[in-house]
Amino acid sequence: ARIDNREDIFRELGVPHELRDGMPDSVLIERAYLRWGEECAVRLLGDWSFAVWDPATRRFFLARDHHGNTALYYTVNERFLAFASGRKALLALGIGPVALDDLYIAQVLLAWPVYHGERTVHIPIKRLPPSHTLSATSAGAAGTHRYWYMEDVTELKYKSFGDYVEAFLEVWDEAVRARVRSSGPVGVTLSGGLDSGAVAATAAMCLREQNEGLRAYTSVPICDASAFYPAWRFGDESLLAKATADCAVGTSLRLVMAENVSPLGGVRDALRIHSDLLHSAGNAYWLLALHRHAQGDGVRILLTGQGGNGSISWTGGKRTLAQRRTWTAQCRAYLRGGLRRVVALLMPPSCLRQHRYRRGRKMRALMAAGDALSPSLADRLDDRLRESLSDPLHPYNLSPRQSPMEERLYLLEPARDIVGANWAELGAAHGIAVRDPTADPRVISYCLSVPDRLYVDPVRGTGRWLLRSAMVGRLPDSVRLASSKGIQSADLVHRLRVNRVEMSDAIGALAGRRSASYVSVDRIEEVWELVQTTDSVAAHRLATSVLMRGVAAGLFINQAHV
Repeated sequence: ARIDNREDIFRELGVPHELRDGMPDSVLIERAYLRWGEECAVRLLGDWSFAVWDPATRRFFLARDHHGNTALYYTVNERFLAFASGRKALLALGIGPVALDDLYIAQVLLAWPVYHGERTVHIPIKRLPPSHTLSATSAGAAGTHRYWYMEDVTELKYKSFGDYVEAFLEVWDEAVRARVRSSGPVGVTLSGGLDSGAVAATAAMCLREQNEGLRAYTSVPICDASAFYPAWRFGDESLLAKATADCAVGTSLRLVMAENVSPLGGVRDALRIHSDLLHSAGNAYWLLALHRHAQGDGVRILLTGQGGNGSISWTGGKRTLAQRRTWTAQCRAYLRGGLRRVVALLMPPSCLRQHRYRRGRKMRALMAAGDALSPSLADRLDDRLRESLSDPLHPYNLSPRQSPMEERLYLLEPARDIVGANWAELGAAHGIAVRDPTADPRVISYCLSVPDRLYVDPVRGTGRWLLRSAMVGRLPDSVRLASSKGIQSADLVHRLRVNRVEMSDAIGALAGRRSASYVSVDRIEEVWELVQTTDSVAAHRLATSVLMRGVAAGLFINQAHV
């Protein structure tokens, strides 16, 4: 646990000043529970998870923070309830046959966002999502409760845009300052983008107040891979990361090339850490390399800006952007996004839904869009998958979100989120606490209360204007005003070619095994042939969506059935 609002809790509990400095966060949580009972969860801000057994009432209470980087799993039946911060401990209990959730596997292979939540790939094991608690009695009754709804905010009405920026900085600086509290070195994962740059610049400022420095880690490709991404994306983020580090005084930058981690080696290690399918299997090698370098440097805290898209760097939403852009800017945006985005913005939602139903897509047709789903699994789950296609959160659904708030909840919804758990597990495997100020509930609440129109530059018609304005003087303009975006795993195709024997052997091992009933080995082999022979954007896209995700799923399934 890390409690960020310690002084507020001390004051409400009436803790004497002489006891405050030496009181661990765990003791503070205990006192909060004794005072407020299960209502204490909503009052405690920070990254935490805890369990309480109350002998007086014979009730068990399990709780997880609002939106932090923590992981908490449990399994419950008529005989017992067990919980742990990782699934390995629960699987080691010998709780009986642990069946895999076929629908969950299919949804991961299809890059389906709605599989997040309490479900895991192991049917008996559930995930306690952020903003949730669980209560159980010795009689066997158990139920979960959501205690925080981020959308319950009131729109702010300040006199000037500058007032919004000033208020944002007050909340933002406090969120970052709370997360650099550490007994050891602090690091940050730094890309060439705005979110991680804002985290790094502010963290460096806070650490200078303590006469401490910040260590930044940036993943860089081992070769020029510009053929594998479009012109408006860039793969080597080192130049912009260096510009941020130079501007953030006291920051030392380390470029990480991950020479000693192959893509498949990264997948195998990630599977051991998470005991789960890997949605972003193509990123495993550089994520592991960053953490290993940070671990070697003695870093105790590693900051990220993972949750920024829906909070600090919100664009304003598609409709808001469209309303405030000039006609030329709108045309340029539509051309960049392609026909699908144009249709989604211009056609009424009811027409889009009717169009969708008329087409009646079959699951195997989705394979053309880039997935490794086995046709046999698609047939087994066809009705259940097609039923979910009408879900507005499905990535292949053409229906636009009905409002900017719905767009943001799609990005931030804690009840579906597994990103915080993944970061917590990855960090724990390296003895590091990963913290994300962009997911601070105070930051999220403030950002959701700012009118969407104020996120759009009134002159250029571009989004993320609140953060761009707040970072004046903290970030160089080359980063602060950049319109292009970095691409993760830019050198993935090259790395796969260098390690082609390892990958070919892994694909060959999938055939004739349990995994063949879940992933399409033929489709994976087809993409693997393309990746080895073609230099194109499509090769990179399919390497991440079909090859890496499919092979990772196959390896996981085969291991799970050993």
